Amino acid sequence: MKRNIIFPAFTLIELMIVITIISIISLATYFPYAHHQKKTLIKQAAREVTQSLLDARNLAIHGLDTGSGNLNVWLYFASWATQLDYVVSTWSLDIVSLPWAYKIKKLPRGIVVSSIDGGTGDRLFSFDSITGSGSISWSLTSDTVSILLSYRWTSSPVLQKEITYYTKSYISDY
Repeated sequence: MKRNIIFPAFTLIELMIVITIISIISLATYFPYAHHQKKTLIKQAAREVTQSLLDARNLAIHGLDTGSGNLNVWLYFASWATQLDYVVSTWSLDIVSLPWAYKIKKLPRGIVVSSIDGGTGDRLFSFDSITGSGSISWSLTSDTVSILLSYRWTSSPVLQKEITYYTKSYISDY
């Protein structure tokens, strides 16, 4: 006697429907995650720029381990920069011929400094070697400077972060 054994199986249509549903759910969760990841990178970059301003001020006040005492410290932001250059010197700085960079801080991937106080040109923050008092390379009408970070050239306010630098040595990224 011959027995017919029946194995349960799926039809091609059932498989296509399940794969389509899984694809839709995957895409629906990926896009919000990618957006949240970009916002997190912006926040991280804002903290790094804030820390760099505080670092430069601290280096000016407490000096570098060079044996030559305290040095003036500048923090240089190039147009659409993806990095910050710490520059140290004993003399006044000529922006055309920058002295040697002491340290370079890279911003997170995809983050740029899109503007500083409304402008998009190169900007320079200097810190005095004795007092640590901050000054900037352009004239201001107030005691605050706004630094705007963006994710890859976007103009979306959601993917931008503004840092307020108070020239009286207080810095906030919130």
